[in-house]
Amino acid sequence: NASLSLEQLSKLADAKVVQELKVDGVVLGPSGAKALAEALKSMPKLSSLSVSSCSLRTAGAAILLAGLPPSLATLRLRHNILGDEAMRRLAAVLQSSEPLLQELDLSWNGITARGARTI
Repeated sequence: NASLSLEQLSKLADAKVVQELKVDGVVLGPSGAKALAEALKSMPKLSSLSVSSCSLRTAGAAILLAGLPPSLATLRLRHNILGDEAMRRLAAVLQSSEPLLQELDLSWNGITARGARTI
């Protein structure tokens, strides 16, 4: 597993022209998710975000989902142990008008049929 410091994550905020961002395999947890969510606010052209195998869990996912840019079309959250609670939070994001996701990957997250029905 790779890791990025909070300082490195905050430097992503300077990347205003980024269209695709992959942080797969970086152990984020809630504090890293918060730093990433803050950086995403300054990426108005971001269309694809892959945050797979980052140990987000429900708390980190909730923080990250709150910071998704409106330009986002693809979101990959594979293998983050999200579970059903995170699906309720994701459903709230999807019900808003932005972002208008075209592709969503939630595989390998321990989502039950109940969680899947939520979204």
